[in-house]
Amino acid sequence: MAIRRRPGAWLGSAAVLGFLTAWLSRRSTQVRVQVGKSGKSEVVEDVVKSATWITTVLAIGRAVLPFVRPAVTAFAARQLAEMASKPA
Repeated sequence: MAIRRRPGAWLGSAAVLGFLTAWLSRRSTQVRVQVGKSGKSEVVEDVVKSATWITTVLAIGRAVLPFVRPAVTAFAARQLAEMASKPA
């Protein structure tokens, strides 16, 4: 009920919360790997870059999924109904 009375405040709060969550989770992570018998550690940047890319793709997928799910569900229901109505 409160959302219907003040939708702007709820949407604004959700946007600010989403922005803060995204901004705080952008911490850079370095992976250190011990190399050889000397015990020196090196930063592996490729692992961090690929992890960042994968995380970005998954975040976009999670954001889009609620909008795409009804269309995919309707399509699947039509296809299953069509397959069920055909004689075997």
